[in-house]
Amino acid sequence: MARKKSLLHKLRRSLPRVNPSHRKASAAFNEIFDEDARKLVQLRSVSFRAVKRLCDGLLSGEVASDVELYVATRKLSDKVEEGATLQLTSRNKNRMKGLEPRSGVTLTFMARDARKKERDTWTTQDVANFVLPTFLSTEQPIYLATLEEQDVGDELQGTYVAQAHDCLFTDLVDALEKHFGEDAEAAFVWLDILCTDQKLLRKSKSKLPTEIANAKQKYLTSGMHRAIGKFDAAVIFIDKWDTPAPLQQAWTAWEILGAINRESSVEVIFAPGQAEDFLERLRDDAEALAKIVTKPSDLRSATSAYTDDKATIDDAVESYLPDGYVTLNASINKCMRESLARIAEDAVKEIRLSGKEEALAEVLICAGYFLNQQDMSDKALLYYKEALVIRRAACANGEATYELATVLNGLAGVHFSLGNNKEALEASQEALDIVVKVHGEKAHDTATVLNNVALMHCAMGDHEKALEDFKTALSIDEALGNQRADEATTLFNIAATYEAQGNYEDALQTFKEALRLRQSVFGHNDPLVGQTHNNIGFVYTCLKNYAAAEKSYSDALSILKKAHGDCHPDVATTLINIGALHLEQKNTDKALEAFTQAKLIFLELLGPGNAHTKEAIDWVRDCEEANAST
Repeated sequence: MARKKSLLHKLRRSLPRVNPSHRKASAAFNEIFDEDARKLVQLRSVSFRAVKRLCDGLLSGEVASDVELYVATRKLSDKVEEGATLQLTSRNKNRMKGLEPRSGVTLTFMARDARKKERDTWTTQDVANFVLPTFLSTEQPIYLATLEEQDVGDELQGTYVAQAHDCLFTDLVDALEKHFGEDAEAAFVWLDILCTDQKLLRKSKSKLPTEIANAKQKYLTSGMHRAIGKFDAAVIFIDKWDTPAPLQQAWTAWEILGAINRESSVEVIFAPGQAEDFLERLRDDAEALAKIVTKPSDLRSATSAYTDDKATIDDAVESYLPDGYVTLNASINKCMRESLARIAEDAVKEIRLSGKEEALAEVLICAGYFLNQQDMSDKALLYYKEALVIRRAACANGEATYELATVLNGLAGVHFSLGNNKEALEASQEALDIVVKVHGEKAHDTATVLNNVALMHCAMGDHEKALEDFKTALSIDEALGNQRADEATTLFNIAATYEAQGNYEDALQTFKEALRLRQSVFGHNDPLVGQTHNNIGFVYTCLKNYAAAEKSYSDALSILKKAHGDCHPDVATTLINIGALHLEQKNTDKALEAFTQAKLIFLELLGPGNAHTKEAIDWVRDCEEANAST
């Protein structure tokens, strides 16, 4: 498949800111799952073969044969919106009646107002609303109670499955079947729609007997998490890798946290085709894909169809977790990044077995780039080194090629991320020599790699050599006449080099040139414009022009929040700079406020082990100690 863009790793960028067996429940566990709780929730699991039988019967029409579903193609009433699922109750030519279960409304609609919902597109919620009730009765309101004994497992047996009800039921079953493999016939699973009384769980507290309402509260806030930890295994089912439905729903998000916090591991499983789609996107444009993955999920905005549940979960998150949603988001974002990284790693393993060397090199480069962007640079380094061996061996008669330069440029980027500046310089210099030989001294690729070489010189403290190379790269792009975005980045890097030298006047002037060029190319609200305001603020701080610094930081923060939202690394970096500005002026209270906000953002996005998070924690601690000593 043809790639949309070259995978030559463009390091040309702004310089970074300087700154088991079943376990018996404990007495407390049994207290939570008392007689009232067990009216809501059964801890026994269901055989996967019974789940598969249910799915196959649904698809064939043998199960719930008289159930016919339609999707509203327009708003049908105040309570039935476009997209709502209706169960057909009667039909008279083109006039039909249907029940919408969430609102309890039965209404009349025309055939043109809705389309038939084919059984292979029924969601888990559809199964809960329309299929399972055909098996249930007042005496047996939970599905597993309707099964033969051989299809009902022990309490806490098998695999706990966290999943969103908006996902396709067939996708869930297919993903579980693939996950269990040869063990599918003997596997047992706990699925909420099969093992809980869905009607009682969906009712608001005001409509439940007090004892049942209290039992539901205990289950939601702590009982479920305790149960998850005692199952043999746990999996999280994800329908779409880039827009996961489970991360849009408060209930499922709370489930996922319980799964992640298990003492033993939790595995993410994907709907059919999702791993393949991810790999195709990885090979097509690893840079764009890395940006998608680094966009964090924010479970604060997760919704629930039932207000009581959302309020209960919000309260539980803030009450039971240190830093509340910060901790929840950090755990889930980390889990998703690691799961997608495993897909990339599995692709490398699979293609390595094929013996196709060039195809392996390409996947190694793509996966290496992606892993490096996910803070997994050690693994990325191994991949790039392996790709380098393959590409060197492919050079006929030792003649270096552009493809070899691609690997070297990417390898330089990984070394740069790891702080291996000497190795990064060597790799980027070799890449430059090859690109000059292939494309000439005045080509755009030559300017790009020369810019990277300059970054390495700057990282090693050789600012004069860095400035020389940056200016040469700038002159190449200016001569080409159509590289204004790259010109702006190179100007930015020149300014950052002046700043690193302590030459603040030249730094300020050059940053302003870069700002004007970025505004003309990208507009006034682009993140790169916000980043430039940020660096201008830093220089003003160094020049003791605090009012101008505060204005620049304010502009940066406004632009970056508008572009990225409140929770983004660039926002946190700006807050760190604002905190440093306040600290410079001995205003430790305002500094502490800014540093604390930055700490929480880095913690949420990058986790406690990241260098940026640790730096922010140090700033907070220093401010707290300063306040305590006064």
